[in-house]
Amino acid sequence: MAENENNEIDIVIELKNINMKLNNVLTKDSTELQDIIKNIIVQLKEEMLGSVITRIEKIESDLFEKEENIRMTKQIDKIKKELDKQKNQTEVLRKQLKLKETSNELKLNEIEQHSRRSNIKIEGIPDSEH
Repeated sequence: MAENENNEIDIVIELKNINMKLNNVLTKDSTELQDIIKNIIVQLKEEMLGSVITRIEKIESDLFEKEENIRMTKQIDKIKKELDKQKNQTEVLRKQLKLKETSNELKLNEIEQHSRRSNIKIEGIPDSEH
């Protein structure tokens, strides 16, 4: 971009130099030469304007992409926070479930032990399956 700007500045300086030299050479009768110079200057201005417009469009496009990236980054951060929250919640629930399992196993074992105390075993009589 800097090279294009330098080229444009060089072109403008060159045009000014040419214009100054031609002003010294031109007389009132040389309108044809003045018209040619004016046409060249207009043409150069249009080319430079086209170049500037192209650069502005490129900058606008880059800016839009950057804004879109910022928006998406914020959205990703929000989703990551929600995911972390869900992971933490899941971990808490797993710990609670593990505690419940342990508690239930202890209760089951206690119930089994209690039910065995009530049983009477007589030697010589086989155990029934009822």
